Amino acid sequence: MRRIFIVLLSTLLLVGVIACQKQVTKESNENKETPSYVAYKFLEAWLQSDYKNEKKYLYDAESYELDSNAERMDIDFSIKNIKQIKEYKDKENKVVFVWLQYYNPITSSDTTEVYATRKNQNGDYKVDTNIDFDFESVKQQIEPKTVNPKSLGV
Repeated sequence: MRRIFIVLLSTLLLVGVIACQKQVTKESNENKETPSYVAYKFLEAWLQSDYKNEKKYLYDAESYELDSNAERMDIDFSIKNIKQIKEYKDKENKVVFVWLQYYNPITSSDTTEVYATRKNQNGDYKVDTNIDFDFESVKQQIEPKTVNPKSLGV
C-alpha cells in the first residue's frame, strides 16, 4: 500500500512539474532576415545619418560612404511611418527589390524608396547599393508580394 502511494505521489509530482514548466521558445530571427526588415532598418539608419547602423545592413560595407562624416540625427522614425511595403523577387538574379512608401519626418511628406537586397555569404539579406536597376522594368516583369509593415517585428 505504501509503495502504491509513493509511486502515485511521485507520478503526480512529475506530471505537475511538466505541466507547470514554462514553455521555452527559441527566439526567432525570421523577422530580421527578411528583405523588408533589412531595407526598413537601412532606411531608418539612413534617415538618421547613422553611418554605423547603415554599414550593418549593407552587402558591401564599404559601398556607401555618403554619411561617413555626417552627424547622427535623432529623428523619430518607426514602423508607424511605413505606409506600404512590396517585395519584387527576381529569382533569376537572386535579388529582392523592396519598395517602401513612408511618411518622411524630415520633409513632412510621403516618400518612396526602392532597395535591392540579396543574401551575402552567411545567408543574411543585405542592401546592395552596387546593383544598378531600372525599377519601372522590374515592376513590369515581377509580380509584387505585399508585406504588412507590422509583421517586421520592429
